[in-house]
Amino acid sequence: MWYSTTRAGWCDAPGADPATCTWRATVDKIVNKSCSDDIVHQAVEDYDAEHDACFSTCPGPVTGSKRNTSSVCWIYCFYQTVMGKETIMPGGKARPNVGMPLAELDAAFLKPFLPESQGKRGQ
Repeated sequence: MWYSTTRAGWCDAPGADPATCTWRATVDKIVNKSCSDDIVHQAVEDYDAEHDACFSTCPGPVTGSKRNTSSVCWIYCFYQTVMGKETIMPGGKARPNVGMPLAELDAAFLKPFLPESQGKRGQ
């Protein structure tokens, strides 16, 4: 199903009638991309540290503030942790309950958008 908003219903249009307008676009919160990325990366690295420890096999500093997200090893470990070992190999198929639980991944993505009262920078 597709639904398109109409100009007639736009509440911020010049001369819009507040009694009949039906929609408006808002920006609820803006977060810094590097901060958001760091939170997600840290959650994946923490999950891996408790399970397969893939990141620990990579050369050099690969976790925390010194991580190299363009390293082949880091990228491999990130996807292995999120998707599961079998999924990332050629011919691998996504399966439920393999890899990092979706609820934990969702929480990491949403964390930067939480109110500041729930933690410094959403952490």
